[in-house]
Amino acid sequence: MTASEPNTKNKLRKHFIQLRNKISANRRERVAQEATKVLLKALERFQYVCSFASKPLEIDLWPLNQILSQEGRLVLLKTNGQELFSYLVTDIDSQLTRNPSNNIFEPNQKLCELVEPNQIEVVLVPGLAFDKKKHRLGYGQGHYDRFLINLPTKHFYGIGFKEQQTESLPVDSHDFFLTELYLF
Repeated sequence: MTASEPNTKNKLRKHFIQLRNKISANRRERVAQEATKVLLKALERFQYVCSFASKPLEIDLWPLNQILSQEGRLVLLKTNGQELFSYLVTDIDSQLTRNPSNNIFEPNQKLCELVEPNQIEVVLVPGLAFDKKKHRLGYGQGHYDRFLINLPTKHFYGIGFKEQQTESLPVDSHDFFLTELYLF
């Protein structure tokens, strides 16, 4: 699919949010453990891993993020208006604050070191849906599309539940393509 209409993407977002919300707590817990194990292996060659702080009902990357932070390899993003900035987080328990506008934990810029885009080697990218051609449907604000386009790395891993995969998604010219999918 190409050149999507906003209504099409919005309908898909609602559909995949409903699907994701139906995933049982037990399955979520198992997936968090499996994702941590699989992703640690897949990420072992990278010095700086840009992960994400999971929203409620997204795949839980906190166990993975905890390990990466202890190893000094965790980079998390902070929103500032429409832009994302990357910070090294070495202690997720003390260096994160909840952003009141989006309810996501973000690095406290007073406690974390800014990481330049050229230092980021791999990015774990959340989404509402992923297709077999490695397209992603995000939340509709374009934060990741704008952030990823400026990174020199070519390692962009879509992370989610198997229930979030579909045959194909509408794609616009500004949408960013992933290099790998890890769906659990």
